[in-house]
Amino acid sequence: LQGSGIKYAPGDALGIIAQNPPKLVDDLISALHLSGDEKVKTNTEEQQFREALLNHFEITLLTRDVLRKYAERTDSKEVKAILEDEAKLDEYFYGHDVLDLLHEFPYQFTASEFLELLRPLPPRLYSISSSQDAVDDEVHITVSRVRYQTKDRERFGACSSFLADRLQIEDEVLIYINKNPNFRLPQNGKPIIMVGAGTGIAPYRAFLQH
Repeated sequence: LQGSGIKYAPGDALGIIAQNPPKLVDDLISALHLSGDEKVKTNTEEQQFREALLNHFEITLLTRDVLRKYAERTDSKEVKAILEDEAKLDEYFYGHDVLDLLHEFPYQFTASEFLELLRPLPPRLYSISSSQDAVDDEVHITVSRVRYQTKDRERFGACSSFLADRLQIEDEVLIYINKNPNFRLPQNGKPIIMVGAGTGIAPYRAFLQH
C-alpha cells in the first residue's frame, strides 16, 4: 500500500477489481466466431470486445438473470426448461459458466448483443488477514485458489487465478477497503473466543496479529 494512504483495521475486507482468465475470454470469442477486435461500448468508454470481456463483465459464473436473457434472446426451449425447474437450475449453476451456454445452446450473437446478456464484473471481497499496526504499508489476504476441471475443460476463479497465477511482483492492483465497524476486537481487553463460522480463518489471523 506504499504511498496510497490507505488505512484499514482488523475485521475490514479488501475489495479487489480483477481480470477474467484470458484463456476463457479467448475461448468465448472463438465460440462466438468473432475476432475480439469489435468495438463495443461499456460504462466507461468504447473499447475492443476482448478488453471489455477481460475487465468489465462477469463470465466465470452464471446467474438466473443471465440465463433468462439468454433464453429470451435465443428462444431456446432447453434453457427455458432449466429456468422453470429449480432443481435443474441449481444443478446447472454448479460448474457451468457462460462458455458452457454457448457450447450447449449455440447462437450467433454480435459482440454488443452478447455483452447485453452479462452483468458487470463485481469486485471480489476478501477478509483482511493482517493488522496494519504490525505490517505497516502492507495488506494481507488469505485466498483459496479456485481451479477445477469439468466437461474436459479447466475452470478458474476470476479473482483467485488473477492473484495467484497472473500477477507479478511490482504489478499494481485496483483495490479498496470495505469497512466493517461491527466486526472489531473489544476495546476493554476482555478474553474472547473466536469462531470462524462462515468467515474462515482470515480475519482471526488479523485479530491475533493485532
